[in-house]
Amino acid sequence: MGHDYHQGQPNYNRKQLFHDGCTECKLRAENPSFLFDHVDMREAWARAIKLGKGELEDHDLPISDIEQPVLRMLWSMIIGLERHGLPIGSYPPDVAVVLGRARQILEDIKN
Repeated sequence: MGHDYHQGQPNYNRKQLFHDGCTECKLRAENPSFLFDHVDMREAWARAIKLGKGELEDHDLPISDIEQPVLRMLWSMIIGLERHGLPIGSYPPDVAVVLGRARQILEDIKN
């Protein structure tokens, strides 16, 4: 399956992780097994922080409907990691382990 033409979709912004109106983006965002496979995690991490702190700028907007739950989930992880000593704004050095655990949690919730 290929991506739909993103630039022609409603509410398009090149910074979005997933784009409204794109079937492939919707499938990826809804499936924890593929959620982060094609996402630049440093950009996603930074975008989640901006959203969570209410610091999105005009060039960051809009947030697509299908990326918002993903960003909220990342923000929740960021807050949880802060409680364990990782300052907000820091990108964890072992993000693959963190995301692997998040993937498992999402799969458990889905099932």
